[in-house]
Amino acid sequence: MAPIWDSSTNSSSRSVWIPPGNWQDAWDGSTVTGPKNITATQPYERIPMWHRLGSFLITVDSSADRIEDQDWSILTLEVFPDLTTDMKTQKSVYSRDSAARTDLSMENIPKEIGGIVKFEISASEDGESRGWLIRLHLRPGQACLSANVDGMDLDVVHIQTTVKRTDFFPFGGAGTPPAPKAGNIAEIKVPSANYERKLQLSIL
Repeated sequence: MAPIWDSSTNSSSRSVWIPPGNWQDAWDGSTVTGPKNITATQPYERIPMWHRLGSFLITVDSSADRIEDQDWSILTLEVFPDLTTDMKTQKSVYSRDSAARTDLSMENIPKEIGGIVKFEISASEDGESRGWLIRLHLRPGQACLSANVDGMDLDVVHIQTTVKRTDFFPFGGAGTPPAPKAGNIAEIKVPSANYERKLQLSIL
């Protein structure tokens, strides 16, 4: 995508193609449904970007100057549920040293009111123990009623937006608030383990 920039107003606009599905604006939390063309307006220091609802991103919260110094024992899942359709997303994580794979599967299951998000996380091929931080990006008015892993209930902490659009930056990690037009973020800590995990999150 080409840069957008106007030195007189610090903003510019261009036409952007939105693929089929529901997408959340990474900067302000609003949603748009494709397929269609829209006009995106951003200040010069930002690139227009969207998260696909019904999918998730795998990130790491700990900071380090070099990859080999990074703590990979806890990974963060930035989850963007879509309870308007039954859909499944699959991704994999590979260990840096051994290339051992861990498979992740997310399923959105809509109900008459609210819905369920299920995760299956395989054991790592090298037997490494790993913890997970789930950051569930909810739509306005939604809440995560419960979360459990392998039948064990987990604590859910809801984080509300507290920042202005000009102060917000996506991918802030643990404890950071949602975008201004988004719903709450529900954070769930999944304890470290070296075996397969099954998670179920109930949303209303």
